[in-house]
Amino acid sequence: MRNLPSTTGSFSYGETSWTTGDPSVVVEGKVAEQALIAQANSIPLFRVLRYYNVKVMPSHVNSTICPFKHHKGGRERTGSFYFYPETNSFYCHGCKTGGMHRHAVAFVAAFDGITFVKAAQKLIGLFSDDVDPTAEFSDGRNLPEQLEIMMDFSNAVREFRKNYLDEESQYFIENTCKAYDELNARHDMDNESLRLLVFKLKEQINLRK
Repeated sequence: MRNLPSTTGSFSYGETSWTTGDPSVVVEGKVAEQALIAQANSIPLFRVLRYYNVKVMPSHVNSTICPFKHHKGGRERTGSFYFYPETNSFYCHGCKTGGMHRHAVAFVAAFDGITFVKAAQKLIGLFSDDVDPTAEFSDGRNLPEQLEIMMDFSNAVREFRKNYLDEESQYFIENTCKAYDELNARHDMDNESLRLLVFKLKEQINLRK
């Protein structure tokens, strides 16, 4: 039996952006998104895989052909896609998609090429009877710490916007927020990496003052 890596892949969680409105609202929006994702992830992955015609057994770790089109153009033949019933997760050892914290939402997001939020909405619509409304979000990161880091960046952005109203400064801070969005989504950062990113962006903001 293969060990399941702790990789998280490179998916985009949702629709919120630091470039729209008050950054503190973005934090609240992210919390709401994570609650939605948690509920959708409570759906048994086995049922979702069967819906997508991925043939796996529900009772033990087993492998099958990778269903993702980005893996050898959808022509993978070695059976490198593994389903892990105990953790309700998946991982493809060929294209490195999935991980121990990747469940139904991550699968649908990767298969359909959509965000986690849209995948969660789709899953809840398809499997509403299987949703646990009390489920809590987990992607292997400490959520309170993550939100603390985000709020630190949010406060720096809010202060800059309030004190520097000229067009050039506003353009600068919008681009800084966009850089945060793009880098975090592209690399799916853990809290340590996210904190380092915020530190560097705050340095740029302070230099611009």
